[in-house]
Amino acid sequence: MEVEALYSGEYYWNMILGSVFTVLAWLVAVTITHPMLAIAKAINYIRRGNRQVNIETNKDNRSQSLSQLVSALIQQEKNLKASNAQLQLELTSKLMAQEMLRQSEEKFRQLAENIQEVFWIRDFRTHEILYISPAYEQVWQRNCESLYSNPNSWLDAIHPEDRERALSIMKENIYSAYQNEYRIIQPDGTICWICDSSFPVKNHHGQVYRRVGIAQDITERKQAEETRLALAKEREISQLKSQFIAIASHEFRTPLTTILLSCDFLQNYGDQLPEEKKQRHFDKIKSSVKHLNQILEDVLVFGKTEAGKLNFEPAPIDLISFCLDLVEQLQLNAGEKYKIDFVEQCVYGCAREELPVMDEKLLRHIFTNLLSNAIKYSPQGGRIKFELICDGTSAIFKIQDEGIGIPEEEVDKLFTSFFRCSNTGHLPGTGLGLAIVKNAVELHKGQIAVESQLGVGTTFTVILPRG
Repeated sequence: MEVEALYSGEYYWNMILGSVFTVLAWLVAVTITHPMLAIAKAINYIRRGNRQVNIETNKDNRSQSLSQLVSALIQQEKNLKASNAQLQLELTSKLMAQEMLRQSEEKFRQLAENIQEVFWIRDFRTHEILYISPAYEQVWQRNCESLYSNPNSWLDAIHPEDRERALSIMKENIYSAYQNEYRIIQPDGTICWICDSSFPVKNHHGQVYRRVGIAQDITERKQAEETRLALAKEREISQLKSQFIAIASHEFRTPLTTILLSCDFLQNYGDQLPEEKKQRHFDKIKSSVKHLNQILEDVLVFGKTEAGKLNFEPAPIDLISFCLDLVEQLQLNAGEKYKIDFVEQCVYGCAREELPVMDEKLLRHIFTNLLSNAIKYSPQGGRIKFELICDGTSAIFKIQDEGIGIPEEEVDKLFTSFFRCSNTGHLPGTGLGLAIVKNAVELHKGQIAVESQLGVGTTFTVILPRG
């Protein structure tokens, strides 16, 4: 009985303990599963797109932590979706930019490869050719690969006479735009004219990092220009010939008429004329013959000048003796209305010590023309000053008259062939003298200048090196 009672007591204690643990297990399960079910419920709402989710919580720390965790998860999801949307936008923009760049490059290539001009891009620092259009092969008659492998090979084709000038222009305009015209020689010997326009390209820092250019074949334009210039020159020569014929016929007619009239008069009335009048007619004939001879001399010299056959034959010369002899000759022909004064200021052995070396024949052309003009264009007579100044390096000649002067706007045209000033009127002249003078001065490597005032006079200054 006691044993049975003992077993019976343990049984009741086990039942009580089992009931207690069952209650405790139920309480724990309710405590744990309730928030877990709330989280699962919230997750289902979130999955369906509902963001307004509240989790039922008890007032313990675990429930609050779970609620905060869910809130953090929701916020992170929002952030992830926002980042994803931004990435999608950036990716779309990048793809659009790449497509636009591809289309631009395609348009550029189509344009560059279908124009007749040579388009090129060069790296500014390394001088490497980054792009050369196919037109290079047509214009230079060399393949593009040769230029990629040797970026300076195009320079070899430049005409030797143009190379230094072309390179100089490029070096002077490293950081600026330029336009360069030069000739190239193709492999078959054909010469082409090129117009090369180039400009620098800067990066976003403002530094030059590329050089871009277009080279155009302008051979046809140059040929057309040369043809036009040749035609213009031909017309000018034709006009000059017509002008010369008109001037020469007039210049020849006057002295020939004088000679003819004087000869007729002497022939018909010579036996009735006193010796004084006969001599006057003989002097007229002699003067007219000299004038004709001077015209012919000018024409012949001018012809040699135009043909480049006027010889320069320098030799030691006594300039003072030369000038005195010339003045004496011209004074005799000028008559009493004119007074030619020769003044010399030789600072350094110009005459007889260390004689200068010049071409006497050309000197005679120069100063005969200048002194004759001083006489001719001083119709009222007057004083003509002929001055010689010498130093150790040069001889300076000045011819000053008191004549009609030269219009200021016509001074620049004085040395043009056949040109005559508008105020010369009926005074004789072919317009060849000063053109001959200028050429003779240039053969001496000298200079000539003129100062003039209407109604006051003119001064010509000729500076010639001593040789």
